[in-house]
Amino acid sequence: MQEIAGQSGVSLATVSRTIPFPSSGETLDREHIRQVMSEYHLVYNVTASDFSRRRSSVIGVIILHDQGAIFSNSTQIIQEKAQEKGFSLIIETRL
Repeated sequence: MQEIAGQSGVSLATVSRTIPFPSSGETLDREHIRQVMSEYHLVYNVTASDFSRRRSSVIGVIILHDQGAIFSNSTQIIQEKAQEKGFSLIIETRL
């Protein structure tokens, strides 16, 4: 993040807020930060961010294999609601 801040001409705090929350910060700063990230082929890693905050934005759902068809509509709704709240969903089917 320090490299992005230096290349973007903004503070580390601005980069730290802008990357995980793209709607925060000044529009010009956001666009410049995205441009620098693109030039350096940098991608925001949600998992790494979660580790540093000691918090997860991933929800796991395990469905028994023979009941997958029954819950397919439910998992679609769960996924939509999770995304609305900023969470990712991992769905596992087990025998």
